[in-house]
Amino acid sequence: MSTSVIEPGTRLAGRYRLEKRIRDTGGSALWKAIDEILARAVAVRTFDPDFPRVHEVVTS
Repeated sequence: MSTSVIEPGTRLAGRYRLEKRIRDTGGSALWKAIDEILARAVAVRTFDPDFPRVHEVVTS
């Protein structure tokens, strides 16, 4: 899913509700989100599908 089509209110993995985009940087976006299971604020990073290092970032 491209970061350009993700918007506030989008729910990821059935538990993270995106609230506000904090920063866009080179193919990724940092979001303020709510973990609806634990009822707390979290940070979520989303990536464009063509982000060249997505596998490296996700596995580290």
